[in-house]
Amino acid sequence: MISISDYIQIATLIVVTVYTIVTYKLFSSQNKQSFENKFFKLLTLHHEIVNSIEGMAIDGIQRGRKNFVTFYAIFCEKYESQSQINPKGDPLTMITDSYKEFFKFYQPDIGHYFRNLYHMIKFIDKSSSNEKDFFTHLVRAQLSSHELLLLFYNCLSPNGNEKFKPLVEKYSLLENMPEDELLDKKLKLPYEHKNLYKEIAFKKDIK
Repeated sequence: MISISDYIQIATLIVVTVYTIVTYKLFSSQNKQSFENKFFKLLTLHHEIVNSIEGMAIDGIQRGRKNFVTFYAIFCEKYESQSQINPKGDPLTMITDSYKEFFKFYQPDIGHYFRNLYHMIKFIDKSSSNEKDFFTHLVRAQLSSHELLLLFYNCLSPNGNEKFKPLVEKYSLLENMPEDELLDKKLKLPYEHKNLYKEIAFKKDIK
């Protein structure tokens, strides 16, 4: 026979269980909201950084994302010069040397841009979110073809090789990159630059 004391213990257990569940859901909801707020602030900052970039064009000052077309063209020129000097050189070394030369002149814009982009992906990766792929894909959707191409080479250089490249591979950030615009294709080189990455960088469902 169940005593009054047993009823009290059962009722107490139920109350504690319900309280724990409600508290957990509330805490999870608050954490999710906090994460999303910070994420969208970082995404807004990304757009502000892109829009603040200024460069010279034939018709005057060029602002925003169009500058990445120019940036990539200049980097291509640096690499082509390296290729002409040392046609049989190690591809990664040539990429590194070319990017260093390019970065020397465009560090104020490119450095700030890639630091924020890395911070945004790292923020997602370190979060407790169950939707990391969704948010990284959302970031990827913001990137133009030439941003992705420059990201590809930035992460092969010392600027991004150690920390950023593994995240680019983990979240397939290069999935929408136009591979036919890579330097080995443009310059008809024998070594495929794509091979310097894990295949998962280009397609998420590869195991």
